[in-house]
Amino acid sequence: MPFWLAGDGFQVVGFELDPSCEACWSAAGVPCRPDPSKTKFESGDMLNLPLANATIDIACSVSAIKHTSDPIRAVAEMLRVVKPRGGLILTMNVDIRGSDSVSWKAFSEIVSLLEYNTRPSLPVRQVTPESLLTFENRTLDPQSRSMLLSKRVLDYLGIRARTDQTVFAWAGERI
Repeated sequence: MPFWLAGDGFQVVGFELDPSCEACWSAAGVPCRPDPSKTKFESGDMLNLPLANATIDIACSVSAIKHTSDPIRAVAEMLRVVKPRGGLILTMNVDIRGSDSVSWKAFSEIVSLLEYNTRPSLPVRQVTPESLLTFENRTLDPQSRSMLLSKRVLDYLGIRARTDQTVFAWAGERI
């Protein structure tokens, strides 16, 4: 995603916790041919972004929040660096059964943080295990009868990977 944005003329700064990924960054940009002066990657931690308050136009995290030790703080840090009226794009895997995704408790706090600090630009999207099979979008309620039934059926069929989490996507404007 950062390379496509740079290819469209945006100035992109990306952060990666694992410094061994640095060799991959230049190779990943080849298909979209971004201007090298528009793309910069640094080693950095989402929990402590080396950026001043309200200095960037858009913060984006695609399924990276679950890899932090404190997902709530990571989202708060993204909000800290985005300018007022700037954008926030966030996707995350949410735990519904004890997997390594963002916990249900942390997810609830993140949603509250987003609702307080941003105005949604697009409809909030949550894709549940049931939706992955039926291609329907429904609100996440891990205690609902349909959710519990779908987990049992999917478990019986041996489809476990899809029942561990739901995918949540948020696009909003910083208030």
